[in-house]
Amino acid sequence: MKIEKLEEKTQSLLLLSKKTLSKFEPSINNLNGNLRYWQKNGDLISLKGGLYILKKRYEKELEKGEYQEYISCQLVQPSYLSVEYVMAKYSLLTEAVYCITAMTTKKTRAIRNQLNTFRYYSLTPKLFTGYKVKYFLGAPIWEAEKEKAIFDFLYLRFIRNQPINEKVIDDLRINWDEVSIQEWERVKTFCQFTNSKKVVVAIMLIDKMYFSK
Repeated sequence: MKIEKLEEKTQSLLLLSKKTLSKFEPSINNLNGNLRYWQKNGDLISLKGGLYILKKRYEKELEKGEYQEYISCQLVQPSYLSVEYVMAKYSLLTEAVYCITAMTTKKTRAIRNQLNTFRYYSLTPKLFTGYKVKYFLGAPIWEAEKEKAIFDFLYLRFIRNQPINEKVIDDLRINWDEVSIQEWERVKTFCQFTNSKKVVVAIMLIDKMYFSK
């Protein structure tokens, strides 16, 4: 099959799975040969094993950021955008973010492809909450609310065995001025979903340092 024919048949699809492509090319040998050829020519971008995107389809999309957000939610399921990537949208970080970050109930991992680096951090099923759904061309994107992105960030930092003191909190380099008291109160409500005393202690110290004045 020529790439032009594939583009014509799949122009309405945001992603292409190998299963979908097999509908147009039933011969597995021919399909594998085409996949190698299209990737070598730069017509097809591999996102991860068995999942692809047409280069022309991606290049003509004006909202590439939202396209990548949708891809992030599809690469690992279930997952939702969170931590640094979402916090940067609210000017909460003093440093730039160069990848897409998300939370998942699956194992922690990173997926790198031509579009971006997609990082996924593991949490317990109880903590898989506090996200909203938005849409890109009718396709769902799951994204943490501002307060949950902050909680997830703190959860990942303090679930590990490290000291908790004012210097460690200050070194997080979070713009706490961008967090209202009402928003911070909601951040604290997520403590009910974790058994980690260290996370709770860290959040209570932040409460004392920045929100109890």
